[in-house]
Amino acid sequence: MGRPTAYTDEIAYVICERIALGESLKHITEDDEMPSRASVHNWLLNPEHKDFLDKYESAKEMQADVYADEMDDIAHDPTIDTQRARLIIDTRKWTSSKLKPKKYGDKIDMTSGGDKIETNTIIFKDFKNEKTI
Repeated sequence: MGRPTAYTDEIAYVICERIALGESLKHITEDDEMPSRASVHNWLLNPEHKDFLDKYESAKEMQADVYADEMDDIAHDPTIDTQRARLIIDTRKWTSSKLKPKKYGDKIDMTSGGDKIETNTIIFKDFKNEKTI
């Protein structure tokens, strides 16, 4: 039996569940029981599977929480040398900050609650030469 290529809710659920638990799409699609990465990408781009895209995006946000949660374990694992642990943690921090920027991003907006901040434009006029600068 070959890889599945047709979209099913069951396969979509398994993919999202595995991603939410911290597994990469690359690793999932290497499994012979799973569709190819190209098939998954096609499903994500297909407007008929908007619910899959929504679930996939939620799973990626949950993946950020898993990565953040595992960092402490990695840091205290005596079987991982210090340099490798640092690399793994830095990679997970960066990835988490991109997957869930409001929670793990470098910049936290403490004033607007995430809403757009209104800005004012100031126009200076050179009254001597009567032109706008």
